[in-house]
Amino acid sequence: MNRRHRHLLILCISIIAFAGMVTLVSLGVISRRRNRDLTFGLERVDVLIAEGRLAEATAMVPWLADRADEASEMLSVLKRGVTVLDAGAGPEALDEAAQRAVGTFPGNATFRSLAVYAAVMTSDMDRALEWSRAYLIDDDPEMFAWVLLKSDAEVPERSESSADDTLYESFFLAGLDNQARAEDFERAWRLTGDWRYASNAAILFLQDGAVAPALDLVVGASLPLRAPVLAADVLQDAGDAQGALNALRNAGTNDESRALPRTADALMSIGRYDEAERVYLDLIRRMPGLSDVPLLNLAWLGTSPQESAGYYDAAVAGFPESWRAVEQRALHLALSDLETAYASLGEYTGPHAGSRESLLRLKLEPFMDPRGYEAAVWTLVAEPDSPEDALRFAAWYFDGRGQHDALLEFLERVDLRSAWAETYTGISLARAGQWSDAVDSFRAAYSAGPSWMTALNLALCHFAAGNPREGTEALDNAVQYARQSGLPPESASVFVTISRITTDRLAAYEAITTALELDPTNTQALFIRDRLESGSGYQ
Repeated sequence: MNRRHRHLLILCISIIAFAGMVTLVSLGVISRRRNRDLTFGLERVDVLIAEGRLAEATAMVPWLADRADEASEMLSVLKRGVTVLDAGAGPEALDEAAQRAVGTFPGNATFRSLAVYAAVMTSDMDRALEWSRAYLIDDDPEMFAWVLLKSDAEVPERSESSADDTLYESFFLAGLDNQARAEDFERAWRLTGDWRYASNAAILFLQDGAVAPALDLVVGASLPLRAPVLAADVLQDAGDAQGALNALRNAGTNDESRALPRTADALMSIGRYDEAERVYLDLIRRMPGLSDVPLLNLAWLGTSPQESAGYYDAAVAGFPESWRAVEQRALHLALSDLETAYASLGEYTGPHAGSRESLLRLKLEPFMDPRGYEAAVWTLVAEPDSPEDALRFAAWYFDGRGQHDALLEFLERVDLRSAWAETYTGISLARAGQWSDAVDSFRAAYSAGPSWMTALNLALCHFAAGNPREGTEALDNAVQYARQSGLPPESASVFVTISRITTDRLAAYEAITTALELDPTNTQALFIRDRLESGSGYQ
């Protein structure tokens, strides 16, 4: 390198160094200016708040958040945002500033909690719940639990002493239209020990048909003492009527309208009919307009046709809009006089009167010729106000007579997307050998109403269609739902299926033992057990 080149290089380095120094000076000036702006702005917000000029103070909060370079500065800005909110301004400014704070300082637990709080205040519950699950379980469990309660604004605040269980009714009146999951409330209960979260979790589990986890919460959170009506419902669904009775003894006087009917129902479940009758009589004496159910159950308990008829008449007179009462009285009258039964239907004042009357006539008509009966069924389902029970009757009728083409035509015509309709569709398609379409229908049935029954149907169809992996997965779901439902006797078929498809002899024997514990008279299970014990093939 010659001297000229060295001089040029030194000159370039000097220029670059000078430019860098100018840049650093400029950045320092900008930083000092931003710091002055921030300091001035914070002081200005304080003045505006003191003067009651909340709109101007609110507008400055996001602007200040843009100028906060340090976490301590951002915290000062957010504190002003909270102060403005507490003074009566809207939460939008705090929400905007808090989101910027989380973006700038993503690991700051305080900023994340404030951002969740602001999201709740702006009613952005989707974001509040998403961030709560991501951050607050570890950062701030108490706030996580608070967000869950706020996720359903229709549920009123409850005091710790509310042993009358009003939360149960209010939660259902809210329509369960919230974004929180049962598992969220269960986690909140385990984090805080607050039994109200356990109550909400149990309600959601019960609504999903998951009795086993609801029962765990009833026991773990001592709900028979704190929410006795809810606890009784869970225990009754789990098949523990005596436990339900024990829980209901803790119900307060404010709960009598819900506790007394449940007490009578539990007594009926365990065959203590005389005691149930006394409770029902006490109920209609003290709360005559509560429901038609006590009168209908007293009619069932009646010791003579005349006594039963009196209770049926009282039920219809008191609740003429109840099709249940009108139908049960008509069925009772039909035992002796069909025309009188038909005439009694005119007292019904509720919805779908024409369709319901036509449906009951179909059920009671003893001598209608098959062609006329089928025409009546089509007429019934063609009516614009046909209730769902009429549609289900039509599906049952076509399936029972083996008219699978008519059943498919009917289901396509009414275009239902319910679990029972998809199940009937799947059965008809399977009988026609259309396995791929049948799988789609059973999958739709499971999606519309997940349960051990719909999962078992899907599993069986997968196995028949040659999809063993998918069938095993669906069967695992069936077992899970059966256990969540408290293993009702009907679910024995799930374990019979397991014993048929497994290649493990011990697993087959365990499954068939479970099936027979649930249903000791299940002929398929007895047959398979005999073959297993004799050493014969069992598949």
